[in-house]
Amino acid sequence: MKTKGRIIDVILASILIVAFNVLFFLLVGTDNPLSVWISYGFVHAAWIVLLCTPAMLNRGDHPAVRAALYAQTIIYFLIELAAGCVFIYLRQESYTLALLVQVALFAVFMIIILANARANVDTAQKEAVRVADKKQATQIAMRIKMLSMKMNDPETRKQMLASYDRLMRTAVKNSPEVEQLNAEIDGVITTMEGAVADQNTFTRCLGELNALISQREETLKFNH
Repeated sequence: MKTKGRIIDVILASILIVAFNVLFFLLVGTDNPLSVWISYGFVHAAWIVLLCTPAMLNRGDHPAVRAALYAQTIIYFLIELAAGCVFIYLRQESYTLALLVQVALFAVFMIIILANARANVDTAQKEAVRVADKKQATQIAMRIKMLSMKMNDPETRKQMLASYDRLMRTAVKNSPEVEQLNAEIDGVITTMEGAVADQNTFTRCLGELNALISQREETLKFNH
C-alpha cells in the first residue's frame, strides 16, 4: 500500500509537470528572458529529482526513512514549482535573483538530504552493532543453559539457570568494557565446559562467572 501511495505521488507530480508545460507554452510562449528559462529549468530539475528518489534508497532502509525521503523530495518539488512560477510571472530581465533563489533552494534541499543520509548510515551502523551484541550475549547465555543441563546437582543447576536469566535480562550496549567482560565470561564458560567432572574447579569457575555477570550488570547500568 505504501509503494502504491508513492507511485500515486509520482503520477501526480508528473501530471503537474505536464500541466505546467502546457500552461507555460500556451501563456508564456518561447520568447522569454533568461530568468524565465532558468526557472523553467529548475522546475524540471526538481521533477527529475523526485523521479529519481527510488534510486536514492537502499533495499534495507527502514520504511520511515523511505517515507521521509519521499516527503522531502515532494516538498522540494512543490516549493520549486511555486518559486519557478513566481519568477516566470515576473519575467525579470535580470536573471540574478531568479538564479540565486533557486540555487539556494536546491542547496538547502541537498544539505537536508545529505544530513539525513549521514544520520541514517550512523543509525544503521549502531543497529548492526546492537544486533551483534545481542547475538553474542544470547550465545553466551545459551552455552550456560546447555551446560546447566549436564549438572546432576540441583543447586548447581539452579545457580547456572539464574546466571542464564541474568544475562538474557540485561540490556545490550556496546562498549570496550562490556566487550572485555563478555570475553572473560566466554573464557570462564569454556573452562567450565572442560571441568564438568572436576567439582572444585567447576564451583570456583561458577563463582567467577557470577562475579563477572554482576560486574557486567553494573557496567551496563553505569553506561546506560
